[in-house]
Amino acid sequence: MIWIPDRRLVVPFPGLVFPMRRDEFWRLSYRRNRYLEHPTEEELMSRARDIISNITELTYDGKIGMILPTEGGAFWIELFTHVLEELALRGSGFKEGFLKDAAVPKPTFPIDPRAKSLVRQIGPGLGNQRYVVKLGKAKYLQPAFEQGRWRISPASSYADPSLNAAQRDKELEMNVYLPKCKMKLWDGKTGKFKGDGESLGNIKVTSHLKTDYYVSCLAGQLDLRLFDDFDADSCIVVTDYREFAKRVFAAARRALPSWWHGIFRSVEYIDPFRPPKGDLDLFSSKDFRFWYQKEVRFAWIPDREAKNLDHLQLEVGDISDIARFANSRVTA
Repeated sequence: MIWIPDRRLVVPFPGLVFPMRRDEFWRLSYRRNRYLEHPTEEELMSRARDIISNITELTYDGKIGMILPTEGGAFWIELFTHVLEELALRGSGFKEGFLKDAAVPKPTFPIDPRAKSLVRQIGPGLGNQRYVVKLGKAKYLQPAFEQGRWRISPASSYADPSLNAAQRDKELEMNVYLPKCKMKLWDGKTGKFKGDGESLGNIKVTSHLKTDYYVSCLAGQLDLRLFDDFDADSCIVVTDYREFAKRVFAAARRALPSWWHGIFRSVEYIDPFRPPKGDLDLFSSKDFRFWYQKEVRFAWIPDREAKNLDHLQLEVGDISDIARFANSRVTA
């Protein structure tokens, strides 16, 4: 298929060439793989909210915008088109108020976003270099920047119901839905084979970790909306993330027993209705509803089961040579 300027697709068949709009092509493709046929209506609404959350952004003048197609927008528009087509096939549609509680940016127009001054303080000079960002309250981040006191947390602590929607997640488990399929049936009491059957719809599969682990979460971009999502008034931008990782791992080796090992990587976001084949790496995977956060994380994984972990302070040392700190109380 070939993209042409009028946003149509030229779809080739033997001896035939005809134009097709992108959304028509996406709808046709979805009908050939109707992976959303069996989710409930509420599950479809939840998926639509997640897609809208990921495709929207907070602009510098305080309005809600849409991320560019070249920055991931086209992917989310296609997924939203699939939801629209599934609703059309069901003869249904969106109900009034379905976006209630959606994790979309909060517009501030005509007032500038409060994080704008933070980005102005710290953004110039970054250019195209890769960096990582820690967002939070100044009372915690200032000591982390000046004294090198870096807190890591039990992954299980993020299930705390007092956390907001952007922070709250069950890091020790993940749900995915496998498509309707044929299966072998076994008697749960006798264990005897009962014959072949077919599932009534998607099969919900929940993966669980048997152990807790430590994690420290950062973002891979300076994004205005994240400051509101995480109720942050400050940030640390680490400009030499490789050197930073070396110092953090060294501090962790001093603080943790030798049967812990650390990783530092970008999070992989999993579409629950189109999961990858094979086992999921729950230590560095999250549901795709968090995609907009572009998370980069440290994780420390034990070689044996660990429970009842508490927060831990790592003594990383002065990082002012490889990082910048910005506080919203300082104006640019």
